[in-house]
Amino acid sequence: MTAMTPGSNLPLPVARVAVDVTAPVRLDVSGLLLTANGKVRSDDDFVFYNQPAGPGVTHRAGTAGAGDTITVDTAAVPADID
Repeated sequence: MTAMTPGSNLPLPVARVAVDVTAPVRLDVSGLLLTANGKVRSDDDFVFYNQPAGPGVTHRAGTAGAGDTITVDTAAVPADID
């Protein structure tokens, strides 16, 4: 696992990555699939606890103090998503 600092960038060595989000308080973690103009195409591009899957992206809610996880399969993300 590689920890990132705010504003950092890292190359992705694999097509499938998972981002674990933890904090001392409960957070509402979500993922947005954005086009080049910074917009979602529809509600299907918003991934969160109540809609845990989108094209190439999944959300898993944490349990018992564990953080939420957003998993991205870049090979499955639609071509018009940046």
